[in-house]
Amino acid sequence: MFILQFWETIHNSLQTGSAGAPVDFSIYNARGQLVRSFETTADAAGQAHLNWDGSNDNGSKVQSGVYYFRMSSSGMMKNGRIVLMK
Repeated sequence: MFILQFWETIHNSLQTGSAGAPVDFSIYNARGQLVRSFETTADAAGQAHLNWDGSNDNGSKVQSGVYYFRMSSSGMMKNGRIVLMK
């Protein structure tokens, strides 16, 4: 089961159900180009917490707009949309 929450621009919480499970999180622009990717592990409660500051993998701030994310862990996947407003 995935639990995904957003506050302000981006703070994500993913419930993987498995402590120490690897979690991959990728953000894409409207053209499907990879903007940013994260790798982390779930904590003892099986949750992974991710924060995105609106920058790409090079550290440059991206423009306001619609972005898409993909989170995956332990064979589960969650896709969704992010609206970034500055």
